[in-house]
Amino acid sequence: MASFRLARNRMQGWMLLSVAIGLATGCQPRVEFAPPPPPTVVVSQPLVQDIPTHIEEIGVTEASETIEIRARVEGYLEEIKFHDGQEVRAGDLLFVIDRKPFEAERTKASAELKFAIAGKQDAEAKYRRACSRMHCWFRNWQSGRISEVGTCWSSTRRIKSSAEM
Repeated sequence: MASFRLARNRMQGWMLLSVAIGLATGCQPRVEFAPPPPPTVVVSQPLVQDIPTHIEEIGVTEASETIEIRARVEGYLEEIKFHDGQEVRAGDLLFVIDRKPFEAERTKASAELKFAIAGKQDAEAKYRRACSRMHCWFRNWQSGRISEVGTCWSSTRRIKSSAEM
């Protein structure tokens, strides 16, 4: 019977504890949600004014297309005819290169051409003289003037050798 009493006391203890917890928590007033008061609103008259159409922002941009520009000739730049970021089209002048080296090269080539033309004219003149001497020799040889043939022949060989140089 002692065990029955002990079990009954335990059971009564648990019941008493449950009732005490229930009374402790259930007796407090119930908290309900209260909505906040409405915000205060400031009302003003609208302003009539221009609105800027651009925005200034800090950022990083990148070109949609990039190209590499290489000169076909070497030289020093005198002018750059565009600015960074400027839109350019095919055929636009971008750089001005120093003309002095190219003009000097053209002058040199022109002088060499004139020298070659003068050499050609000199050779043609010597050839004409040699032909006239040969013609002289041939005429004298046909007519039998042997003494004059030697004179024509020696002068012709001299002219011919100088023309070949």
